[in-house]
Amino acid sequence: MDTSEKEHKSSSAGVEKGIRTIGWINLVFFGGVSFIANLYIFILSFNPQALAKLLAQVPEYRLSNMSNQSFLRAVFFWQAFVAIGFILSGWGIIKRKHWARKFSLYFAGLLLFLVAVGVVMQAASRHPLAWFNIILSVFWPALIIISLTSAAANSYFGRISSQRR
Repeated sequence: MDTSEKEHKSSSAGVEKGIRTIGWINLVFFGGVSFIANLYIFILSFNPQALAKLLAQVPEYRLSNMSNQSFLRAVFFWQAFVAIGFILSGWGIIKRKHWARKFSLYFAGLLLFLVAVGVVMQAASRHPLAWFNIILSVFWPALIIISLTSAAANSYFGRISSQRR
């Protein structure tokens, strides 16, 4: 085995490890943990006393034209949609499904678009965590797009797809 073959194998191993790491983070953290946390908030929306206590800590998010319960339920369903998207993305990437690459790219693109809208809304709220949320919301989808559009990732998914046919 010559030097170029060794470099290609170590590069492929690094690409595989990086892509699988993205898959696990999407599945466990952005998918599973996010879904469970939002499920807690959804359940909390049925308890008016606990809900009032929670909202007293974040008064910036109160809406005058919606009830607090309706607002939290709407947030839950949106966050559940996003969490399920991350679960599908992570599971597909871990299982080396070719569709998962395209799905993850489009999903990350959608999230970046929505961040543009969210930036305006969060910056207007002047909440202390607004910039942290913005940075996380931009950084992670951008990393997915950069990682999964590389020639190495294309080769990786192409290699897997051709091996399974």
